[in-house]
Amino acid sequence: MANIYLNSLKNQDKYIECYRVLLDKDPSTENYVRLAEAYLNIQDADQAVVTYERAKRSNPRAKFGVKLARIFVKTHQYEKAIQCYKEAADMEAMVELGGLYTKLGHLEVALECLEKVDRPTLTAPVLAKVGCSQAK
Repeated sequence: MANIYLNSLKNQDKYIECYRVLLDKDPSTENYVRLAEAYLNIQDADQAVVTYERAKRSNPRAKFGVKLARIFVKTHQYEKAIQCYKEAADMEAMVELGGLYTKLGHLEVALECLEKVDRPTLTAPVLAKVGCSQAK
């Protein structure tokens, strides 16, 4: 139903309301994520961040670092993105952090991040951008 409001009726408020109602009925982590993704679909990054942070508070074990970092990158809040990637500290986060450092021109720091990842298939594209001829 929400997609009908967004795609056919072009009513973003009703689209979001569908997800809010769902969250009110069942305040699960999954429904927080659905609402956050809905905000991203309508280009409301600020509300997406707020909603992901609420999801994080509702379930501290859930990992939203990479998702939050991606939002911060899109909104050019690079310091916040870097912090989220560091907190996530998994392979995916390190690869994306290496990519962000590359984009920002911090090549040595990018390489340090990528050295922590022992998966050449993940690091090769970023290493190619940095200018390395070989991935680990």
